[in-house]
Amino acid sequence: MAENKIKEKADEILEKIKKAFRNFGYKLSGTEPDEGDTTDFGLSDAQNSYDLGVREELIEKLREMEAQYQANKTGVTFPDPEESIPPSLNEKPIDYVGKTEEEIVSEAETALKPGYTEDVNAATEKYQTSTDKLENQRAELEAEEAQNKRELEASTAEAHREYTGDMILQGLVNSSIMSYGNELIERAGAEAKAYYDKTYDIKYNEIRDKITEAETVYNNALREYDLNYAADLEAKIAKLRSEEEARVKEINEYNRKLAEREAAYQQERAALLEEMQRERADAIMDAAVKEIEFERVNGVSAEKQAEYAKRIETAKEFYNGYTKTQAHYMLLLSADELMTLLGSQNYLALINWNMMRSE
Repeated sequence: MAENKIKEKADEILEKIKKAFRNFGYKLSGTEPDEGDTTDFGLSDAQNSYDLGVREELIEKLREMEAQYQANKTGVTFPDPEESIPPSLNEKPIDYVGKTEEEIVSEAETALKPGYTEDVNAATEKYQTSTDKLENQRAELEAEEAQNKRELEASTAEAHREYTGDMILQGLVNSSIMSYGNELIERAGAEAKAYYDKTYDIKYNEIRDKITEAETVYNNALREYDLNYAADLEAKIAKLRSEEEARVKEINEYNRKLAEREAAYQQERAALLEEMQRERADAIMDAAVKEIEFERVNGVSAEKQAEYAKRIETAKEFYNGYTKTQAHYMLLLSADELMTLLGSQNYLALINWNMMRSE
């Protein structure tokens, strides 16, 4: 059905063109059939083998030439709608690369490590201070013990000298009394030394126990810090991971809405541009029609004739890319636009040119 309508329209246009040729005194070669001839000039074949939309390419070129001509002649321009409507909302999506697991762990460690290190350093400093103090006490105790033992030895020796001297004065040097007395002195010295040993052993043990206790407290503190740090680190990593997932989800949602807005804008823009382009094309064609009407009364100026010559060359270059039959078919379907943009006589001459050219 659609093919029949196109054929009928083509026949109608062809009849108008033949009539126009007769009015100008021309006979269109190959288009005036003998009486009873039912040929369709190959239009059906062209219709079946050619995309009709291509013909708009030439009309668009000629229309732009008309727009430039009008702008040069009258100063009236026909701005391109593309330039008046932003090509995009220009909303930039967020280009975000999510953190890797290694980066999340590193961030958690960076956040918690200083506190952990500070606690460990404080415990170490406290332990070192207390043990240093205890070691100093032990060193002082050792010095005190050594001094006391030296004094005990000196006192014992002095007691032996005094006792010996006294025995000499009494003439008892070789007596059993002297031997007994020296034995008592030695026994007293030994008892004093044993007392010192016992006393200082107790004090040393107290210091040793305090050092052991400090070491135990220190090790327990380090163990607790390690356990707390491990637990805090795990919790921090889980929190950061959750925050990262939420951030990625939020950014993806933002970018998705951005894409939807842009798609909607492009759809609206395309519809608006189509309407504006149609209005622009109508305005250009209206100006061309007025120019044609003026030329009918006042004739075609030399400037316009030169313009028509350029347009005809453009048309010929375009149609040369197609077979004669295809070009003929497009010439018929584009009759109204071509008569307006080329002038009726130039249009008829273009049809005749196409008929006469070789395939």
